[in-house]
Amino acid sequence: MVGESGVGLWLRTNTIQEFRPTTIGTKQVNWQFASAELLVRWDAVITIQVFESSGKEIGFRPATQ
Repeated sequence: MVGESGVGLWLRTNTIQEFRPTTIGTKQVNWQFASAELLVRWDAVITIQVFESSGKEIGFRPATQ
């Protein structure tokens, strides 16, 4: 994370991996951006947090380290 602002947080990344559920498994989609710094709005963060505790698959998985 680079920093916070009133509307969201700044994230530094090269690629974001999305895992989409399909009828035969999971499809991985790699999102790449022109800039390495992205603004993630607070409403998107709250939406992801709600789904994380629901047990439903929404397409994103936390990175394992």
